[in-house]
Amino acid sequence: MLTTSVLGWLLLGVLVFWAVGAYNRLVRLRSAALLAFGALDAQWLRHAELLSVAVPAPESDGPAERPATPESVAPTALAAASAQLMASLAVARSRPLERDAIAALAAARSVWDMAWAQVLGQGDVDRASAQQRWELWATQAEAAQSQFNSAIRQHNLAVSQFPAVVLARLFGFRPAGSL
Repeated sequence: MLTTSVLGWLLLGVLVFWAVGAYNRLVRLRSAALLAFGALDAQWLRHAELLSVAVPAPESDGPAERPATPESVAPTALAAASAQLMASLAVARSRPLERDAIAALAAARSVWDMAWAQVLGQGDVDRASAQQRWELWATQAEAAQSQFNSAIRQHNLAVSQFPAVVLARLFGFRPAGSL
């Protein structure tokens, strides 16, 4: 017959092993989410470089010498949207699991998509080549974004499940934002 002290030590040992396993799982899931963000970040940076080659840079002739036309506004809007996206991406890169940083990145991405659609509607871009590049990038970006969102879902589920939620709160694991 086991004494209560042996049962207590046995229970404590099981609890410690469970805690170590649960903590390691949380760390693995957070690392998977960070790796998925890294892939998404690399994809968006590569596309920004491709866009800079595909779309002519906006001309700056000085203070309002010519009236703005739709043809001159679209590349300027795309350049501004690209700058906004790169700034949001830099912030998200430093805090890839924070909801606010990811929400700002998602908003910047929407503005970027709209600006790109405007540029595609203009005649000063090789439309067929640009559209082909955009579609290729969109397919790759969707795959990277889907992997990121999947990793975030798994992370958030693990962080919110009982009893792992106790360890998550103790060690500062919080639910993360997705795109």
